[in-house]
Amino acid sequence: MFDFDDDDVIQLFKALYKNNVQYILVGWFAVNLHGFNRLNADIDLLIKDNIDNRKKLRAALIENNIGDIPSMETVEFIPDYTTLYLNSSFEIDLMAYIFGVPHQKFDEYYLQASKAVVNNY
Repeated sequence: MFDFDDDDVIQLFKALYKNNVQYILVGWFAVNLHGFNRLNADIDLLIKDNIDNRKKLRAALIENNIGDIPSMETVEFIPDYTTLYLNSSFEIDLMAYIFGVPHQKFDEYYLQASKAVVNNY
């Protein structure tokens, strides 16, 4: 289960917040935030797919010491294939869509998504 004291994970979410990255936390991590225990090893982020948001994501990754990855602005985010790792070995799965879910409705989903505050972020 997710440990809210993991510094790398907290720093990731702080960097996403501070850089105004539009994303929706999905998958097991989101399930755990809602109080259900599900074991898995990755953090699934559904990212709003436009160049401005990709630049913000790139800045957040730099800030979080994951590195400067110029291709973050152009690469296709494919679920389960666009993967990064935090120093603590948490896997981050970046996706611009989820199979079977219309990606054109990101803004609608974003407005409906629950907001979580962890360590004041």
